[in-house]
Amino acid sequence: MSANHYLPEITQPEAERILWERGLVLIPTGSVEQHGPHLPCGTDAFAALAIGRAVAPRVRGLLVPFGPLGVAPIHLGFAGTLSVKPETFMRLFRDVCLSLTRHGADKVVVLNWHEGNTPALRTVAGELQAEGRARFLIVQVATLASELFGQHTGLTHGGVIDTLAMLAHEPALVHLERAVNPSPPEAAPAGDAERPGRGAAYTLIADIREIAPTGWSGDLAGVTAEKGRALLAQVADAVVKQVEAVFGP
Repeated sequence: MSANHYLPEITQPEAERILWERGLVLIPTGSVEQHGPHLPCGTDAFAALAIGRAVAPRVRGLLVPFGPLGVAPIHLGFAGTLSVKPETFMRLFRDVCLSLTRHGADKVVVLNWHEGNTPALRTVAGELQAEGRARFLIVQVATLASELFGQHTGLTHGGVIDTLAMLAHEPALVHLERAVNPSPPEAAPAGDAERPGRGAAYTLIADIREIAPTGWSGDLAGVTAEKGRALLAQVADAVVKQVEAVFGP
């Protein structure tokens, strides 16, 4: 059987065989939103899919397309951003999961690169798990990448972590020479502190420009495709360990 586990690119018998082997599926989720003048608007979706491609064969899971769109209202001040309402995202996610559980999937791993999707993902996963449909593992892969590579940069929007992920996925889509207007340096730690789960209290951001006037922040000095590939490899290793810890090898 091919090492390719990505559902849109394999045949029905191959997909069925993967599902029946251990009932494990991986769903990458991201967003289409502005990432400054140097990164494509599909950065979040591309990053999640790249990690899924690296992980799926190693955990013998079926990598499932979910679509690039996410819940991204705070970026709508910039043309090129597409955002769906949480209830729209939740309905689609639920329908995709039910299609998979109908055909034997009982272990669902979500690889999420966009924080705006998190509440919707948690709600639907919790409901389906309570119904006995499947067991869920939600991996915040952007946060995981930040923990591995962003100790000094934080999880900035359009910064080092996003740029390294895109360099690993497709360097031709990255335009470092255009990254000439980062938001003030103080915006990066300020934005990082606002992230849910980083402290006991946090505010809700209505517009990304509240913390990053140009839509992105971070210092991109020293980023390379080689470092991007290293990030992808380390994140994939960490995800494999998490999947095996929950669902076994």
